[in-house]
Amino acid sequence: MSELSCEMGRRMYARRKELKITQEQVANACRITKSTVSRYEKGLIEHPHRPTVEAIAKVLGVRPDWLYVQSETAEGEGPRDVRQIIADAKAQLLRQEGLMFDGEPVSAEALQSIVDALEIGMTVASRRQSPHT
Repeated sequence: MSELSCEMGRRMYARRKELKITQEQVANACRITKSTVSRYEKGLIEHPHRPTVEAIAKVLGVRPDWLYVQSETAEGEGPRDVRQIIADAKAQLLRQEGLMFDGEPVSAEALQSIVDALEIGMTVASRRQSPHT
């Protein structure tokens, strides 16, 4: 095991845990086996297959060069689709624990209102973006 393959594995594992997704979910999205994901995370793959790393990076929402330990910046810097950003934000809000709003724990109703507002905002923005539809 090289130090680079170990670091790549640590980054994959940490990001996957941060997103609260399973190895199986990553594997299915990338069309690889769960054991392959496990081997990457354990640093057992010395010569990673670039298309596989790119697919994993996409699922994890990070830059491939960050996984390759060639960058300290995980997040992509290129253009991103607003719908995906909003979907990510909604998912993150719904899986967070201990959220506070004005110094008080967020109620389920308040959290749902925030998510609903994001959806309404996307609908309005979509109509303004494409007034011909």
